[in-house]
Amino acid sequence: MTVISSKPLKQSRSFEVDENNNRTYNVTYQVITDSTSDGALLVANAPGISIGTPYNTGTEADPLAVCIGISSECVVDDGKQWHVSFEFGKMENEENPLNEPAEVEWSFAAQHKRLTDTDYQGNAIVNTAKDPFAEAIEIDDSRPILRVTRNEANFPLDLAYQYKDAINATPFFGAQPHSVKVVSISSRRIFDQTYGYYWQTSYEFAFDPSGWDKLILNQGMKEIVTINDKKIKRHIRLQGEKITEPELLNEEGQYLYHSNMDEASVFLEFRVYQPLPFDVFNF
Repeated sequence: MTVISSKPLKQSRSFEVDENNNRTYNVTYQVITDSTSDGALLVANAPGISIGTPYNTGTEADPLAVCIGISSECVVDDGKQWHVSFEFGKMENEENPLNEPAEVEWSFAAQHKRLTDTDYQGNAIVNTAKDPFAEAIEIDDSRPILRVTRNEANFPLDLAYQYKDAINATPFFGAQPHSVKVVSISSRRIFDQTYGYYWQTSYEFAFDPSGWDKLILNQGMKEIVTINDKKIKRHIRLQGEKITEPELLNEEGQYLYHSNMDEASVFLEFRVYQPLPFDVFNF
């Protein structure tokens, strides 16, 4: 009761890979014994491959595909020649890291700045002459930060390029359009013994209910005036002399104090970040 030979059949090999990068190999060995009494279990053990053995033919190897199935069949009437087939692939009891749920974190850790001309109660910030200052006050503005981390098959490079510094054109995590900005998209490659390489990718967003448009104090060295029913632009003069530093302007582009001494300073709003639909993140 001895195995005389055990060798792989070159014509009985196959390979498949699916969309989740699960790889499957099939290899068949020819096993010859010296007795008709030798059974299927003895023959199946002859090639030295057992459940869990990584795929390795001597000329190629794949440590991520392990033996998941063994079968033996007698193929000649003398009962001494057998074919033993081995299937290599992903163990069913191993969890695919791509199926793990995303991790969601909130914080108020990031510090931002914003301009204001009022205090926390909404009162105007003015000098002792009750006039607004030429420059707005810059204050801290802590904002909620959302961080979502999930495992992905590849780093989304094209998405990262397209969405860097973008703001949401659609509602996102309960926030209104234009109130959420992409802070960063980062990723690191991780190796899994069963699946192989995958990417742990983090998406970070900053929330601002007031929006992400930029406010700039409306000021300049020229103004728009009406002369003979025509609007013209001219250099602002004070006491007959052209000014050398910017002065405040009203919403019509006039030197602020030409129009109304009690008029408040004006801030202009500009949309500087591109709005894009955030549905693409599929969180």
